Amino acid sequence: MRYFVIVVLGLLSVSLFAQEDKDLPKGIRNIETSFTLGVGHIHVEEHSNDDNLDFLNYVDDYPEYLDFITMKFGLQFDYSKKMHADINLILLDDIMPDNYDISTYYLLNNFFGVGAGSMLSKYWISDYGKFHIDRNPDYYTEGGNYRQFEYYDLGFYVTPVYRPIYKDGFKIVLKMNVGMSSFMKEESTFYLKKKLSNKRILYDYNTKLAFQPYINPKIDLRLDLFKIKNKNLGLLLKSNYYFSKRSMNYDLSYQEWTSENAVNTNVNTLKHDDSRLDLDLGFYLSW
Repeated sequence: MRYFVIVVLGLLSVSLFAQEDKDLPKGIRNIETSFTLGVGHIHVEEHSNDDNLDFLNYVDDYPEYLDFITMKFGLQFDYSKKMHADINLILLDDIMPDNYDISTYYLLNNFFGVGAGSMLSKYWISDYGKFHIDRNPDYYTEGGNYRQFEYYDLGFYVTPVYRPIYKDGFKIVLKMNVGMSSFMKEESTFYLKKKLSNKRILYDYNTKLAFQPYINPKIDLRLDLFKIKNKNLGLLLKSNYYFSKRSMNYDLSYQEWTSENAVNTNVNTLKHDDSRLDLDLGFYLSW
């Protein structure tokens, strides 16, 4: 992840400080850098808890409010006659550059293309310890209990590209990403101690990789505002919608009193509707 961010920042720096085509690597042209501010809303379906913890019941989402604010730094360019690259570095409320969406596509003609890419998104899961507290009223929690963890969603996709309007001054680009994504592995440990007793219980969770299908339609609109020397400054509006049926399965190690009597279980949870809507507005500079 660290190396990816360094590469993206390096590419953005090259594009921002290169003043003429001769300053750019050979073959790079039609460059655009962009900055947008956006809002996003996620919704993960909740199920009734059974005997096993379902982490996706505790995703931080707020049905009546926007869930997060984003900043996106974009870089697009052609690197051959028909090949185009689109790189986006995404920062959420915590201002950490650990989300991205990067793709490339081949233009079949002026209107249609086909592409492929990868994305990484971050969410939060909180207060899942309540599951154990509610089911063990004679116990209380001990130190080391994690109330929240970040979970990353890594995806790979292919996409058709349609450019119904792509002229100087105004551009519309439509995509329909279809891919597979998986939550990255996470570990979480939860300790309980029985009241007025030395008896202790430990739950150790290790989530597993499990790639599951998703769709992600996108629309980008660009409107040139005015020229600055040989560059165009314009208004950029972007939106995309993500949908998938997801589950977060894990290996559970249950230990009561001592580690010698640990019970290990493989837990498969129910699938949840998982959706996300993003809307971004900002500016671009192209040449």
